[in-house]
Amino acid sequence: MPSNWDGIDRKTKKIVRLIKDRGYDADIIFAFKRDGISLQRLAVESGMGFIGKSGLVITESFGPAIRFSGILTDAEIKIQKKLKPENSCGDCVRCIVNCPAGAIEKKESFKCSGYTEGLGQKDCSICVDICTYSDEGRRG
Repeated sequence: MPSNWDGIDRKTKKIVRLIKDRGYDADIIFAFKRDGISLQRLAVESGMGFIGKSGLVITESFGPAIRFSGILTDAEIKIQKKLKPENSCGDCVRCIVNCPAGAIEKKESFKCSGYTEGLGQKDCSICVDICTYSDEGRRG
């Protein structure tokens, strides 16, 4: 059964083909197997967002509801302007106080997966849903 990562990797492979068709070199950094490369750090450095208290990259357009894969290429790519420092979590602690596993407060991400496995779930997205930058968080 395909995972959520399969779709991301499939789309990234298409982009790699387009880049190569234009004469540039390009290799995929698979979303799940990153070989020690922090796609989150690269996203922040390229101006896509900032690291929130949840440890997730938060973007203006999608909040924390985003996943990454990457492409190594020699093609010239325009870097987006970085988000201003005031676009941070500030005093907000919604993700921390609503994390049922206490993983964010203790900075122990393994507790998140342990909590969800104990419930027989694959993922917990409370921190994503509750974030003020997400659509659901803006409504709530």
